[in-house]
Amino acid sequence: MRGLLRNEYYSMKRLMLLYAAVLAFYFILGFLIRGSSNRGVPLGLPLYADLFGVVLVIYSFSYEEKSGWSRLVNTLPVSRGKIVRGKYLFSLIVVLTAAAAGQVFWSLSNIRAGIPAMDLWWYCPMFLAGAAALLAVLLPLMFLLGAEKGRLMAAVFFFVLMFIGAARQMSGKYISLVDVPVWKILAASCGGAAVLLAVSCLISTVIYNRKEF
Repeated sequence: MRGLLRNEYYSMKRLMLLYAAVLAFYFILGFLIRGSSNRGVPLGLPLYADLFGVVLVIYSFSYEEKSGWSRLVNTLPVSRGKIVRGKYLFSLIVVLTAAAAGQVFWSLSNIRAGIPAMDLWWYCPMFLAGAAALLAVLLPLMFLLGAEKGRLMAAVFFFVLMFIGAARQMSGKYISLVDVPVWKILAASCGGAAVLLAVSCLISTVIYNRKEF
């Protein structure tokens, strides 16, 4: 497992540094220019950090397919189940790192705005749960369809999500959670995302075990 994670890190190192630089630029820009929420970092930037993590994971499939690693790894003394778990663990590390960075900049922006550092802290865990749930849906598609078709399906899925979000916003209909305690919302979202990831990992393992190269 450690070797699989090292391969993911070294193969994606340059792209991770590029994504980190882009995110740092937007975070700093948001820190210098207050958003509409009267915070240095607008509400969307922690979400963008998690989405960048999801995109990085999707791109890793393309890199492995083009470099031939996806075929080579199956000649190594590593079970296919461990290969799948390694990819899921790498994905989780990426989105957790992105969420942690988002939380740090969120707290710094709150301090700059003169409000408590952990004000509305639960936004970042919510975004993390959303990114994890999104990966739970996309990863089986990547294992099933391969990098190129899987990436196309991911783009379609993103478009559908954006369309649904825009349609709901235009309709003015929202789900009210004002009277629900924050800890219950977090428990439901994070717990649900964890269950989805576990089920998704099992599905991906079945798909990958039946796949022919």
